[in-house]
Amino acid sequence: MRAIIAVLDSFGIGSTPDSARFGDDGSNTFGHIAEVCAKSARGPLKIPNLLSLGLGLAAREVDPTVPQMRTGAITGRYGSAAELSKGKDTPSGHWEMMGLPVEIDWGYFPKTVPTFPAALTKTLIAEAKLPGILGDCHASGTEILERLGAEHIKTGKPICYTSADSVFQIAAHETHFGLERLIELCHIARKLVDEYRIGRVIARPFIGERPGEFKRTGNRHDYATPPYRPTLLDINKARGAEVIGIGKIPDIFAHSGITREVKAGVRPIDCDPAVLSSPVDAIIGAQGPIEGTRVFQAKGFPYTLEDLLGSEEDLSAWRGGSFVTLRLTSSMYHRFHAPADGRVEHVSYLSGDTWNVNPIALGRVQRLFCR
Repeated sequence: MRAIIAVLDSFGIGSTPDSARFGDDGSNTFGHIAEVCAKSARGPLKIPNLLSLGLGLAAREVDPTVPQMRTGAITGRYGSAAELSKGKDTPSGHWEMMGLPVEIDWGYFPKTVPTFPAALTKTLIAEAKLPGILGDCHASGTEILERLGAEHIKTGKPICYTSADSVFQIAAHETHFGLERLIELCHIARKLVDEYRIGRVIARPFIGERPGEFKRTGNRHDYATPPYRPTLLDINKARGAEVIGIGKIPDIFAHSGITREVKAGVRPIDCDPAVLSSPVDAIIGAQGPIEGTRVFQAKGFPYTLEDLLGSEEDLSAWRGGSFVTLRLTSSMYHRFHAPADGRVEHVSYLSGDTWNVNPIALGRVQRLFCR
């Protein structure tokens, strides 16, 4: 059995009874979007897949004023959940979705300037040997880069800021300040903010030389307080299941209960139709031009296209082309990429014996792929 948990961040379907405590009374992201669409010239919101799963009906259970939308047959099960955790932050929501409500009160920094306690700032500067810090306020991450990025490059002072979450964020230039130095700084900050019950310290590296060019990179790191009890991730990992964390999820759970981590942007697929992208994690066994109808795999052992593709295959499209042989080890099986689009037009099945195709076998066994 496979379970895929996908989160539409900041996409609520109605405020909870305690929302006023967080300044969110009357919030309803989905409901307000649906209301605007219903009044527009383009007509009602059109999201047939989500509506067929029951999103519209779940939203109307929470708030009957949400406009009705044509749903058709409901193919999923739906419901609405109200958070038990006391905080309004990323770890609280994600931990609770994995069966662990946060029963403590996280610490938050006040909406003042400066926002951080003087003792915290003084100790951080001393332990990290910094010339000082910039920011020291509540801010949007992109806005504060534009405002303070140039001064950061000039002075070497990291940009420290927070938000409505229980978080201490540090932005620094990957080259001028250094990514390794930023990571080391975040480890120091993580230790120092524990006494303030801060949920996360986030490294926010960026590049660019002047305002208008500053841009965050994919080397973000979150340093979170570890979950205080096992979550569903830990339980499934203990049962031998593969638990894949994508993006910042492993950081949010302090890497607890995760068996495989997939970082955003590290495995891009080239959309150029002239580029052939591998569909699997694999080792390239051989590659090169097809010389007439011959393909060379190892140590000069040739194979003809007729041998590899079958005598009934039309070989004209392959003559003079190129080939690549991908070898999958045992740890790579079942790690295929699904194509974004495509159509299978023809399938050929060539029966044969099962052989190991490692480099040793390829070099010793003639015509290995044709046995």
